[in-house]
Amino acid sequence: MDNQQEDAFGCQFCDYESRHFYKLIKHLKHNHVLNRDFKITCGVNECRRTYKMVRKLVNHIRSKHKDFADQHLPLRRNLQNLPGNGDQSNDGDSDHQELEEEEEEQILPEEYQIDYKHLVSHLFVEAREKYKVSGKACEFIGLEVRKMMEKRLRDLSSQVSTVCRREGIDVPELHDIISEFNDPLAEAVGKYNTQYNFENNKKRNSTHFVAPEKVVLGMKNESQRTEDTYQYVPILQSLKALLQHDDILAQVFQGHQCGTGRISSFTDAQLYNDHEFFKRYPKALQIYLYFDEFKVANPLRNRGEYKLGGFYFLLGNLEPKYRSKQHIVQLACLCKVTDLKHYGLEVILARLISDLKTLETDGIEFYHDGRKFHFHGTLALVVGDNLAQHFMGGFPENFSTSLRLCRFCTGTNELVKTSLREDDFTWRNQEGYNEQANTVEVHPHLSSVYWREAAFTT
Repeated sequence: MDNQQEDAFGCQFCDYESRHFYKLIKHLKHNHVLNRDFKITCGVNECRRTYKMVRKLVNHIRSKHKDFADQHLPLRRNLQNLPGNGDQSNDGDSDHQELEEEEEEQILPEEYQIDYKHLVSHLFVEAREKYKVSGKACEFIGLEVRKMMEKRLRDLSSQVSTVCRREGIDVPELHDIISEFNDPLAEAVGKYNTQYNFENNKKRNSTHFVAPEKVVLGMKNESQRTEDTYQYVPILQSLKALLQHDDILAQVFQGHQCGTGRISSFTDAQLYNDHEFFKRYPKALQIYLYFDEFKVANPLRNRGEYKLGGFYFLLGNLEPKYRSKQHIVQLACLCKVTDLKHYGLEVILARLISDLKTLETDGIEFYHDGRKFHFHGTLALVVGDNLAQHFMGGFPENFSTSLRLCRFCTGTNELVKTSLREDDFTWRNQEGYNEQANTVEVHPHLSSVYWREAAFTT
């Protein structure tokens, strides 16, 4: 490939690198071959030939660059001579054997086969999530593609029979033999031929899918028939899945401090540079938490029971230009706003807070490309609009009648209307908060003087 180095082969579509060329070929098959504009350049000895199929690229390298192929694309019979294999020469068999052109006449073990289920799952998920293809349309495409593949297999049987008769080859059981062929691609497409099958198989076969968990809250009153619940997507599992992507992992290691004295990101601020946690773990995962409410019914009707609250997060380790992309934002928690008001933030976010504490103290461990990684992380920022920030902070959400309506200062409603100078206002700070909390502890009725209520008690 174009960016191959002396000791590593790099993918021209992402940041993936490997010391083994055959692993790069395998990476291309599983991650990029389905892209509509996929076109790969040879790059061996500055060769500029391009191909739309990985197999044709491999054939070209073995035909035109034999010295390179002998060293980096050995056939299975030559694996024993690979440098550095020694007694563990069988460890790379599955990767090399996928590239082998002259395979023995046997049914390959499962670990040597192409994972068609993963490829088909990736195709349908991308069609639905990226290109917004409806479930019905995906169902129709799956059924039609499977019909075409089955017809193609029947046509292939007839063509093979015709060629055998023309060449004088007598194979009486030929049709029976071909009928025994099990097309894994057709089988994989068949598993996604309905929306129900798609949802079930997506969970089993999608490499990075993290299933949401239903958390029971209880009942607001005795007359209620069903329990109140909310959905939580385990953030630790989501982080492990995200870090399986080579480009995201590379961004975490790279870091994005400006270094010019300008503040272009949270990592350029004094708060980050003075924080003891980030000093101890310079590559720590930075979690940006975002909260917002939205309606899933007619927006013209003011019906609170159809209003949902969503808690989302993204990795602050990513380059700033990617943080505003919708596909980067990950869902952490989804609940009804009525439940959020009734049970409180502390109950709804209990699972999330517990996982964030685990991320801080123990971190997460995962394996990627045969290497073990361990990362710590913490909540870096909590962002949202005015209403969301006031709700999470326990400040008044009514900006017209509240006594103290600002979360940054202690200015009263009247003072805000008459004063225009910053010096006229007293900023909220930790010392002032502690003093107010002590006052409210003795005189609880004064709580509304300073805040709406405390968002968290612990």
